[in-house]
Amino acid sequence: MAQTYTLTLVDYNGETSRMSVNIGVVTAATLPSRLSQAADLRAAISNLILGNQRADTMTAFKTNISNNLPTNPVAQVESKWLVTYADDTEFFDLAESIPNEGYGKIFNVEIATADLLLLEDNSEFLDLGGVEAVAFITAFENMARSPYGGQPVVTSIQAVGRTR
Repeated sequence: MAQTYTLTLVDYNGETSRMSVNIGVVTAATLPSRLSQAADLRAAISNLILGNQRADTMTAFKTNISNNLPTNPVAQVESKWLVTYADDTEFFDLAESIPNEGYGKIFNVEIATADLLLLEDNSEFLDLGGVEAVAFITAFENMARSPYGGQPVVTSIQAVGRTR
C-alpha cells in the first residue's frame, strides 16, 4: 500500500496545519527520488502560500524545516488551497490484468496559508497555467499517488476557508 508524505505549515499566529499525500513505496532504491520529489513539492508549495513550512515527514524520514513564524499577518491556516485531483491509472500492469479500483475517482488535499493574491480577479480558482500552479502541479503529480496507488492528475486548485 502507498506510504504518506506530510508537510506541516505554520501561520502568523503559530497555528499549524498538515497537508498529506499518498506516495509510492519508500525503499533504499526509491529514497533518493522520493527525497528529490519532496524537495520539489516543498519548493512549489512555498510559491502558493504565505505561511512557513515547519516540518515534513515521510515513513523513511522526518525533517524539521523551520521553527520561525511567518512575518505576514495574512498567513492564516484557515485560508487554504483545495487541490482536487483524479486517479488516472486504469491498470497497474502492462498486460492490463490488474485493474485499479480507484481509477477515475476524485480526491482532495488542502494546503494551509494560501496566498490569495495569486488568484485572478473575481475568481476563487487558481489559474492552472500560471507559473506557481504549473510548478506545484508538476511536483505534486510526480510525487503523490491516490489512496489507491494510482497516478494523480490535478483538475483544480480552489481558494477555500476552513477551520483547523
